[in-house]
Amino acid sequence: MVPLLWLMNPGNHQRHAIEVGGIRREFFSNAVPFGDLIHEKAEKYDVDPALDIMADVKDFFARSLEIAARAGIARDRIVLDPGVGFGKTPEQSIETIARLAELRAFGLPLLIGLSRKRFIDSVSPSKPQQRIGGSIAANVLAVLRGAGIVRVHDVAETVQALRVVAAIQSHG
Repeated sequence: MVPLLWLMNPGNHQRHAIEVGGIRREFFSNAVPFGDLIHEKAEKYDVDPALDIMADVKDFFARSLEIAARAGIARDRIVLDPGVGFGKTPEQSIETIARLAELRAFGLPLLIGLSRKRFIDSVSPSKPQQRIGGSIAANVLAVLRGAGIVRVHDVAETVQALRVVAAIQSHG
């Protein structure tokens, strides 16, 4: 199955904000029809490379889902985004993708944004516009590990890659 592709339209957004657990989140009403719980550390300079990133992500989601439930936010309106590239080292971002299947235990859709991210540059040095191949490879692996929504810049190329993978898998 090809996942939902989310490409934010840069124009005509209506900005909203919500505060959950003392953290202010801003979002655009026409960008997503759901609540996106995204894991990110406050500052990229506060990143602890020794941190078990997936334990931290899972703890964050467990706490956030409890807060959302107490606030009356329906669980079926929530997607989880492990926040690859947000307050994580390149190695932690790669580990997050590799261990993405662990987040399926929450029973919620997984959204991932890997397009042109810095972790790709750490594997294959390149400018953001030259990271299409790395973006597609990472997105294919993320989908195979459970991502149901991928945020991408290169929609046609990503759709093609995911369709080819789905076709091959259907014959295996």
